Amino acid sequence: LLDGGLVRVAHGTARSFSLADGLTSPNVADVCRTSDGTLWIGASDGVARFEGDRFVPLRRGPTSVVHVACVGTTLWVAPGRGLPWRIHAGTAERVAEPSLAGGNAHVVAAGRNGRIHVGLDDAVVTLDRIGESRVVQVAGGRRVSALAEDPQGRLWIGTWGSGLARLEHDGMPSHASAGDGLPAGIVTSIAFDALGDAWIGTAGGLVRLSERAFRLVATAGA
Repeated sequence: LLDGGLVRVAHGTARSFSLADGLTSPNVADVCRTSDGTLWIGASDGVARFEGDRFVPLRRGPTSVVHVACVGTTLWVAPGRGLPWRIHAGTAERVAEPSLAGGNAHVVAAGRNGRIHVGLDDAVVTLDRIGESRVVQVAGGRRVSALAEDPQGRLWIGTWGSGLARLEHDGMPSHASAGDGLPAGIVTSIAFDALGDAWIGTAGGLVRLSERAFRLVATAGA
């Protein structure tokens, strides 16, 4: 929550976590859980893990977080400015892959087979477990703002102003913009449900993409 810390809802009961519970900032940007069961949160001034009944900040690591992703027991962090971070076994390091050089990591997303996708200012870099990388330039040179793999393993790319792209298995992208049914060209989030339908958050509202048709679910501010 922006300025509101974190809320956990379990069995119909909500509990709020604040600075008194170990959060170093009330501005929580993202949450994910690694395969060993550790819950991580990314906040405006760093990351923390949940231990017992409170959060414990990671003292050495990123000092700003806009997005996190969990791949196995590793936490990946997009700081918004500069290279992404990788945190494993309590140790944080910047990921200085040549394909990421000079870029700002705005979003990270887990993929199949240990892949990690990193959204930069105008490109997406995909890193695999053996150190190989693939770079996809974003049409229009817009900042990447959302990433997700669908159930078929295709990568969906949301941008800050140029709408949505889907990268097919042959590497060719297909695009959708405001003229194709999106309520806005700014895409803030992408997720898939159990049916494989895409839920896309935009500056103009939430849409559901089913059977190649966008359906507006909620407008912005509603």
